[in-house]
Amino acid sequence: MTGPEASGPDLVGPDTVELALVALLRQAEAAWKVVQRDADGLSLEGVGDALETTTYVLDLVWSVVGAVDARAEKVREREMNERREGSALEVMDEALVHLSYGREGLMVARHLVGMARGEVLRVVRGEV
Repeated sequence: MTGPEASGPDLVGPDTVELALVALLRQAEAAWKVVQRDADGLSLEGVGDALETTTYVLDLVWSVVGAVDARAEKVREREMNERREGSALEVMDEALVHLSYGREGLMVARHLVGMARGEVLRVVRGEV
């Protein structure tokens, strides 16, 4: 990582992408510690709220992966076409396929977590 360890809307440029993602990682790690510690105390409604927030997190991660995927495709087109190296081109193409499938996997996870949230809410509301 290059540049200062900082965050905020005033910073711009490629280094800020990595800084922002490292900050996101640190926040996710802190949240995970809280979840591990306090999840046993959640009510069923609290479980539903946690699942709702998790769907938003998955949406954001899906968007981040999409932005990185789009950039990787552009870089592949420019840099790999200039190199014209067969094996590097093939490996980059494989990486893009994996990235695409990984992104779709995130959307599947988001969908399943959202479905679980809906079912929990049905129980909370007394619909079943």
